[in-house]
Amino acid sequence: MKPTKQQAKLIHRYFNKVLGYGNRCHCNRQASIQNITDNIVEFYCRYCRKGWGFESKITHAQMMDKVISIT
Repeated sequence: MKPTKQQAKLIHRYFNKVLGYGNRCHCNRQASIQNITDNIVEFYCRYCRKGWGFESKITHAQMMDKVISIT
């Protein structure tokens, strides 16, 4: 599913604060979120035109819950 702006904001915050690293490409620019499934988040760098996925053991809903509990 295509994430809403609020979901994308929470997922970006999850990668930056909870995991300790951002969803950055090798060009060191933040990638945009293209698609979210149950436990896979797909990113795309507009500058490099490369895409990749991040697979987690937790669902995206649990990712958002962790971020909300931190802030």
